[in-house]
Amino acid sequence: MSVQKPNEFNLLSKIFNILTEEKILNTTADDKIVDFLQPNELKVNFEKWLNSDTALSEPELEDVCRQVIRFSLKNRHPYYFSHMFGGVDPYGLAASWLTEAINGAQ
Repeated sequence: MSVQKPNEFNLLSKIFNILTEEKILNTTADDKIVDFLQPNELKVNFEKWLNSDTALSEPELEDVCRQVIRFSLKNRHPYYFSHMFGGVDPYGLAASWLTEAINGAQ
């Protein structure tokens, strides 16, 4: 009888859904470009995870991902203009995920 191990890659299968639900891959003009907090406010917001002595559960990791997304600049937003950013390139993103998965020596 083998011991069932939790699927360590389960979070990865949820990342695409999180990115979609948080409107990173489908940002509209009605969404905020950034939900800005001062650094000390960000620290308070993330302190419960930064000071944890135990491993986070999968739901907690998902919450961390959502919080990071929430307070990140949405450079795919239609009203965000920069000479350096033009949004997410789906082919580049897929290639990045593929090469990161293949190259386990990083």
